[in-house]
Amino acid sequence: MDEANPTTVYGVNNSVIQLQASPTGANGLFNPNFGPTTFPSNSIIVSALLWIYVYENTLSSTGNIPCYLTTRDWVESECTWNEWKSGSSWASGGALGGADVIAGTAGFSFGAGATGWFSADVKNDIQNWIDGTPVNLYGWSFPGIFISGHVYCYGNSYTVNPLLRPYLTVTWTH
Repeated sequence: MDEANPTTVYGVNNSVIQLQASPTGANGLFNPNFGPTTFPSNSIIVSALLWIYVYENTLSSTGNIPCYLTTRDWVESECTWNEWKSGSSWASGGALGGADVIAGTAGFSFGAGATGWFSADVKNDIQNWIDGTPVNLYGWSFPGIFISGHVYCYGNSYTVNPLLRPYLTVTWTH
């Protein structure tokens, strides 16, 4: 999603929307394409990591990207900065409103100029989801890829090399 192009749809396969860097703002969404019923009801999450590959990072200091839990059942083939699906507006542009997202427990942290694989520990988010809180989770939102004049870019579901696309790993017991 890109604030500079608020009506442009960037995605079509319901995984990660391509991020477009702009000084005004750009956000990404990740949908794991599974629900709480994927796991037995008494599951205990041992570990859960959301991985992204950072291929450009011009930050001169450490950068942090929080992961917010997305509460709208967004449609990638229709989602824009302004709308989560055609005809349905986000509470605030870029999926930043209180009705669009809730604070998650995870985030990514990058060193100055660092590239490569980075993970966010989403164990608590997944466990809470399985336990029924929040009831409606439609993935995570990563607000902003433009920080104080610097940009960081990461792979998405359209990255040519499939080995550099985001992924989620979950280990559980029951």
